[in-house]
Amino acid sequence: MPDRVKVHSGCKDQAAVSLRRAEPPAPKCRCKRMMDWDEANAMVNEGFAKWVVTGRTRGVEEVPCRLCARMDAQERKTCGNCAGVGVVSEPRIWDTYNNDIVLITDGDLGFKEKTPRVPTIEAEHIGYAVLETGIKAKQAQDRIMEYANLIQLELHKYGATIYLTGKDGKRQEVYLEGKKAPPNKAVGHAPGTIKFKDGSTNKSWYWELEGEDNDWGRAV
Repeated sequence: MPDRVKVHSGCKDQAAVSLRRAEPPAPKCRCKRMMDWDEANAMVNEGFAKWVVTGRTRGVEEVPCRLCARMDAQERKTCGNCAGVGVVSEPRIWDTYNNDIVLITDGDLGFKEKTPRVPTIEAEHIGYAVLETGIKAKQAQDRIMEYANLIQLELHKYGATIYLTGKDGKRQEVYLEGKKAPPNKAVGHAPGTIKFKDGSTNKSWYWELEGEDNDWGRAV
């Protein structure tokens, strides 16, 4: 660990490489400013700078499947994300650094580190999934399916039964058992047949609706 490190200030090429907008190595510059290593390390930790990237390697890494990590062995066999294997291959980038830093600013040079946004399903993803072919279509389809699975799992928390469906969209078998719905019930009470505590009666028809065929507006 050196006592002093070089500081690249205003180097657009170095910043672009550090932010993964360009590939290393960046063109040589004339920066000569030096800084104590402790101060430079603090600037990196606080997000004001990044270590200079001298090399970059791309590859894939096997990681646990996020959809079936908490499932038992029997449930994992039905996972559409990893095909029941329990692991998936994801792209990875490994950078090699030296002991120099490059300042990341929001000045006139126009480079600034972008923080990731919350992932969503947008019209662009649907268009890719339906109209495109190849890896771009596959990525969009996987994204949509993962959101569909997450929504189903969230519904199960509120008691919904989750079914496996075929290509025709019809239910095949129960995947996660939910709370049993009450039996279907639809009983109507004519005006004047229900007496309330204050002595008044219902002025219109009153219906008792239960069951999945009748009660669509039941609060969760």
